[in-house]
Amino acid sequence: MLIRIILLIFIISCTKPKISIIPLNSQKTYSQVKAASQSCRGTGIINSYGEIEGKLKFTFKSKKDSTFMVFNDLIGRKTLMVWVTNQKITARDLVKNEHYDYKKIKTLFPIVEYINPIDLTKLIWGVQPEYKNKRLKNIDIDFDREKDSDGFYNVTNAMYHNKDTNHGFKINITSRNKNNSNIDMKKVWKLLKY
Repeated sequence: MLIRIILLIFIISCTKPKISIIPLNSQKTYSQVKAASQSCRGTGIINSYGEIEGKLKFTFKSKKDSTFMVFNDLIGRKTLMVWVTNQKITARDLVKNEHYDYKKIKTLFPIVEYINPIDLTKLIWGVQPEYKNKRLKNIDIDFDREKDSDGFYNVTNAMYHNKDTNHGFKINITSRNKNNSNIDMKKVWKLLKY
């Protein structure tokens, strides 16, 4: 059950969504962001509503096209670790000691077919994912952005809402630190392989 709450972060349901996207004016491209910084760290909160309701805090570390996220329960215990790459999402439920590969995640949540894993990493870096050439119905996807000190806009919130099931979630990036420090992603990857 916990894995469903956490994975609801990335997915809503098995319907085809309709997208509502704000213009990309004054926003750096993903390539520009990656070229300007080597890594990104921060925190966030996911609020889900509908059949599964809840709020989970998470921390993240990202280097180029890989993101590692750790979700905590209400009392601060680590409950889920998620690894996101260009092509897949891998998760480990620390409470149940279960591993979920990308195929199993897509089986549990078919909407993953419509949301590319790299889009989650783009969101972590503050870049609005592009949803061109996707035939999505009944799902609204909206983004809030804030201007940074350089005058560029970074995504701070992403809202996914399934109009058919009235389920959804909001990802709120509460802090983000882009810098040129090196993150050893192999070290955090080992945390998922026990």
